[in-house]
Amino acid sequence: MKIAQVFIQDTGGFQGLQLDLTYPEGHEKAGQALEKVCFIGPNGSGKSRMMALLMDYLRNIIRFRSKSLFVARLQLDDRFIYSVHLMNNTLFFREDIDTEPQWMAELIRDQAFTMAFNTNYEKFCIGFEEDPELFDALWFDNNTDDVVVYLPADYYKDRLTQLTDVPHTKGHEAESLKTTFPLFNEISPENVTEFWALLIYLIVQREDARREFINSPENRHKPSSVMDQVFDRRMPPVLASLKAVWQPVLDPLGLELDVDSADLPRHIKDRLKLYLIRKSDGEKLEYNQLGSGLRRHLFNLGHTWALFHNREVKQAFSFLEQPEANLYPGLLRDLIGQYGELTQGGQMFVTTHNPLIAQAFDPAERYIFSFAENGELTLKRSEAPADAELATLLESDFS
Repeated sequence: MKIAQVFIQDTGGFQGLQLDLTYPEGHEKAGQALEKVCFIGPNGSGKSRMMALLMDYLRNIIRFRSKSLFVARLQLDDRFIYSVHLMNNTLFFREDIDTEPQWMAELIRDQAFTMAFNTNYEKFCIGFEEDPELFDALWFDNNTDDVVVYLPADYYKDRLTQLTDVPHTKGHEAESLKTTFPLFNEISPENVTEFWALLIYLIVQREDARREFINSPENRHKPSSVMDQVFDRRMPPVLASLKAVWQPVLDPLGLELDVDSADLPRHIKDRLKLYLIRKSDGEKLEYNQLGSGLRRHLFNLGHTWALFHNREVKQAFSFLEQPEANLYPGLLRDLIGQYGELTQGGQMFVTTHNPLIAQAFDPAERYIFSFAENGELTLKRSEAPADAELATLLESDFS
């Protein structure tokens, strides 16, 4: 599922705002929902508020509350539907309601789902009895194959600076994932223990699955070495997979993740001891010895990866606020592609003040927030050419 269009009459500080999130005519993906979206604009122009509103909507689509009209056009595979919210009521409509061009204007005029409106447009309305699978797809919740990832620009405390060892998790943190695997995941230095608990959970879960696989009746008498190889292909080792994510960042620094010497948890309440070492002499490097930008970058990548590891996620959304924070420019060019791979191609929303980040987006995917002379918020799509140099991008999208 992807968000293809949003109309906000008066919600979250936005008034009469229409946001078309589809590729324009002439584009090779014309009419399809954008795969990734970049919000650019001065401080205070509404980029973060827009992200917060979209996240709030996704966390409870079916019961999303809005007193004024809020409309989202959603793409589900090759199908489009309208999710319409007004006076804390919700209705869903087939896309062919657009054959009645006045339907949205009537809602704006009447400020309610009146009996006359329902009578005129009920033939386009989608009910649960008619399409229960659609409502299942729209119901995002914990313990499902859906993931929402949020990387905030701000956080209260950088807990990585306080580390004298690996993050210390309490026994219940990893164990709780057995019963509640979260839909919504805030990834920041404030939540490093959640990432570490997730690693412990994945390691123990995989080892339990490996024992069950090897000891199954059909495999019990086969050589364990052969079964281990078969299982590794089916369910790749956790820390080796994490190393593959981190190592491109660590290699230029002469560091590596010391997977071979890791002290692995055998039970869900055990600790995980996993360190970085210098390639030259094998000396251990504490995580708090890394620069703040690099430290945050590694744990953000790792936490994001862990949420998707060995899962077939159906629907994924990621919201990245200023992911360039404190990072060397050499790390920025591949950053958006990296997160796109980690999140399995789910729809991505990014705010940025950096043209290197913006350059990773198609011009059709870049939206510029600005203020008109009367102080009203304006929103337009980038007009820069697809192969624009940084200087051109700065002039067109950041001036």
